[in-house]
Amino acid sequence: MVTRTYLVRGDKADNGAVIVGGSSSYSWHSKPVAREGDAVYCPVCKRPGVIVCVGPRIPSTDRRKEVALSGDICACGCRPAPVFHASRPFTMTITADHIAKLRVAAPSGFAATTQALHSGETPSYDQRIQLLDEASGQPLVNWRYRLTGETGTHEGRTDSDGFTTPVVADRAATVRLEVFGEDA
Repeated sequence: MVTRTYLVRGDKADNGAVIVGGSSSYSWHSKPVAREGDAVYCPVCKRPGVIVCVGPRIPSTDRRKEVALSGDICACGCRPAPVFHASRPFTMTITADHIAKLRVAAPSGFAATTQALHSGETPSYDQRIQLLDEASGQPLVNWRYRLTGETGTHEGRTDSDGFTTPVVADRAATVRLEVFGEDA
């Protein structure tokens, strides 16, 4: 189970970069909700930037832009890329139960690993998805799934730790995950 917090205008990254853009139609307590591609100003490199969505999320869009979450990054002139942290308790929780019920989870923009982002290394976009039981938090072992992306479709079963096979990419990509269950 993963809990991530929505970002809003005014939230800051770990280096002080601040979100200056946001939705004109979606707000939380009068603060415009931030989305992928919304404007950011970075006081460190003194350049404008944009929000880049990274990591798992339940698809949530506003005017065809993915809603930004804590852990998303700022694309400006800084290396490593600054990471945003939310200032308000407005959260999204991603569980295996959600995935199984919806039969869809699209971790938007499979993105560079945190280690690469913080080290200044060339980012790796290879990712695995772990399925966890909502009640116990235990890995869902041997569950059948299908991953569909730009490079094709892969079907398989989760490993002994509940992970899918790695999604290998040389850039950020969106992947669709369908979960069929243990007995499927």
